[in-house]
Amino acid sequence: MALTGLHTNWQNGSYDSDRNWWVKQRENAELAAGRNLSRWLSPHWDGGNSLAIGYGFDLLVRSNAEINNYLNQLSDALGLTGTHRLSLSQNDMTLLDQARSRTATQAYLEGIANQLTITLPDEPTASTLLSIKLNEYENALNTALGGSNQLLQSQERIAVISLLYTMSDSTSAAISNAIPSTITAIRHDNRAEAWFEIRYNSNRNGIHANRRYDESDLFGLLDSGAFTVEGTKEVFRMFTKHQSEISAYESAYPPPSSSSIALYTQVQLAKDYLVNQFGRGKSIDEIIVGAGLQSYAYLEKWTIDKIFGTDGNDLIFGEDYFLMRRAA
Repeated sequence: MALTGLHTNWQNGSYDSDRNWWVKQRENAELAAGRNLSRWLSPHWDGGNSLAIGYGFDLLVRSNAEINNYLNQLSDALGLTGTHRLSLSQNDMTLLDQARSRTATQAYLEGIANQLTITLPDEPTASTLLSIKLNEYENALNTALGGSNQLLQSQERIAVISLLYTMSDSTSAAISNAIPSTITAIRHDNRAEAWFEIRYNSNRNGIHANRRYDESDLFGLLDSGAFTVEGTKEVFRMFTKHQSEISAYESAYPPPSSSSIALYTQVQLAKDYLVNQFGRGKSIDEIIVGAGLQSYAYLEKWTIDKIFGTDGNDLIFGEDYFLMRRAA
């Protein structure tokens, strides 16, 4: 099985262009716009215990050998030869080793950054380095999913690649360990559950909440094309199942108004569809969906499911417990 109903309306002409643009805007919008180039093309403090160059290429989480490997790939891609090839100097390697050996303050790391000589010559070079790294994630994601056909080139895939760039090494094992529930949901064509995992369960260091809201908005709750009963019920099964988790998370990390509006619009479309199908002309306040959807069978085998209505006018789908028994 694979994720279906994908969105492929490219804003910049192709998947690769859209992917790179999306990540650039979230890693370093100023660099993408050609502003403050001398700052962003050189080593700089990138928050926490991080030094980076270009579009968030971290110089401390990687060893000197790993950095030089990427710089060799970059030099090859740009056709650089001789003294024009990019590499860390011996002094750079010594300074980076010193920085890695301690929990450092911003001031200390900025002092290290000012002594490093490695720099990228221009934005296209930074863009090429980003592409090299993102392509590694592409290959590793295919392996983690069990094949590229599980998540074809789409806005949904861009959202996942963007997420991985901030939270995982670019190996299939690291990806499987970092986002196991997202991988499983995609493989079971459960869009709503994958959306939930991206939005609410992938901010483990507590600093990427707004980015996760952006990525989930790009991923989307609804399939492209015509609505279906199963697809729209899936949205409300997800909210029924995770209501308390969502409320707690949004209390800790309030979503930007733009994301709240985007979510409301998608939920309202799904609600209108189900009310038109099953509401019998009545005004409906809440839609509640119990366990038993086929897309949730992999999560809800043998579940005893209690669902509770509200004080308003509810449209409640109890679903079919025996469906889960057949899936077990």
